[in-house]
Amino acid sequence: MALRTKVDGLKFFPASLLGWSGLQGILAALPAGTKTYAVGAVGSGNFAEWLTVSVPGFSIVAAIYKPGDGADVVAIVAAFDVGLGLR
Repeated sequence: MALRTKVDGLKFFPASLLGWSGLQGILAALPAGTKTYAVGAVGSGNFAEWLTVSVPGFSIVAAIYKPGDGADVVAIVAAFDVGLGLR
């Protein structure tokens, strides 16, 4: 029904319960090109998995930075910020 109202995309929350493989199954039933957004328990430890199903956006409020994060994590966050035009 939401897609009939010409929404920009669909948000899946909490993404942690669905998982990237669950979203992959749902994508098979959605119209081609439907944008999906993973929200909840998405972060540096699992970006790669979500990207395999072409998720164009994430909500990473709680996962942006934690003390002790390495340069690899900071690089991912910085790349995300650049993509949003924040840096």
